Amino acid sequence: MKLFIITGISRGLGNAFLRYLYINECLIIGTSRTPPSGLKTNTDRFLFKRWDMVEPANYPRIKESFIDRSDEVVFINNAATIEPVTLIENLSLDQIKRSIAINYIAPVLFTKYIIKLTLKKNKHLQIINISSGAAQTPIAGWSLYCSTKAALKMYFKCLGKEYPQIVIHNVDPGVIDTDMQRLLRSLSEEEFPEVSRFKDMHKDGLLRSPDEVAKKIIEELNLI
Repeated sequence: MKLFIITGISRGLGNAFLRYLYINECLIIGTSRTPPSGLKTNTDRFLFKRWDMVEPANYPRIKESFIDRSDEVVFINNAATIEPVTLIENLSLDQIKRSIAINYIAPVLFTKYIIKLTLKKNKHLQIINISSGAAQTPIAGWSLYCSTKAALKMYFKCLGKEYPQIVIHNVDPGVIDTDMQRLLRSLSEEEFPEVSRFKDMHKDGLLRSPDEVAKKIIEELNLI
């Protein structure tokens, strides 16, 4: 049996991963600031761990009995924030710290913890890092998001060199119809110079649903 550890399960793609795996009766530990709606948490196969990634060192500790019941651990690093979306001259120190904490420091620390735990328990580990095209394409207004996504992608590439036995996938899920997209479309051109392009993608029906994307990733990587 595989144990899935997923960050950012309360909404969007993370919530879609959770629900797809839940209905397929997988063993799951999920983290977010708020619990997912409509699912019974803290059962014998699904544990919810509250974690505000603004405080990276407060990452949740994994219940070892869940690890012991599994043959393999699959870590889906999904949680991230695109905010603040603004020009560099407008960024405050607090905004910079928050973005780096959520998008980089928190997943780095949590991944380190998971690696040490799976090595101790002699469990095979697979990591799916939900990356973004922004990790390699600069976008005006997204300086923090682009740079932290790029840094994290490189971190996982380095991790693969250090631990060749760990299977690592950096996955660009494409453009998904989530709260992040709705936020981007609500911004002014002064805040986000490319806002019209994102409005056009929505109008032209180019956004895919989180459920569709989660299912596709799970199936293509043969996760279940």
